Amino acid sequence: MSLLNNWWYNTEYAEEIVCTLRDKEKQRIPFFQQSPQFKYRHILVSWLRALAEDLHLNNVSVHLAVYLLDIFMDNHRIVEERLNLVALVCILLAAKFEERDANVPKISELNARVGNQYPVTDFISLEFMIMHFLHWSLVLPTAAHFAEYFTIFATSSSDMCSAPPQFTTFQELRNAAQQYVRDFLDLSLQDLI
Repeated sequence: MSLLNNWWYNTEYAEEIVCTLRDKEKQRIPFFQQSPQFKYRHILVSWLRALAEDLHLNNVSVHLAVYLLDIFMDNHRIVEERLNLVALVCILLAAKFEERDANVPKISELNARVGNQYPVTDFISLEFMIMHFLHWSLVLPTAAHFAEYFTIFATSSSDMCSAPPQFTTFQELRNAAQQYVRDFLDLSLQDLI
């Protein structure tokens, strides 16, 4: 299924939004990989990806959640027992920003993923703390924001002339190109060096 049917990419404001995202990208908080918990990053990112898939969250939400996790961990000392909570709140914030309301997971649903280990007040307090750290702005573009948009232009109907035989329609070819980009983006979440 193509993601393009339900996104801002097909609106008359798409170019304006991309310009705004580019400006916001220049203001992103840098990630220095200096967190004392950095050794847990790979596990947390893998878990976030699996969780997002189970919750049917889009790729942009996953990338935003990982960025939030990265910069928050990079700038805070977090006890090991709270890392799962931080990851859950990052996916919650990303979903609230990127998903339709009906697809935003509930705190109780997220907490159930860790055996209801944390009180709801911990989720709310940490959500407040992360948002305060971000100066109350979640407009934090990631590679996924740009890739989802620019993938629209990666294929054209003339590409069907040289397309492999397994692609019988242009939409199949376009969907395959989009999937390849998502696969590479997925790999980029883990590979920092």
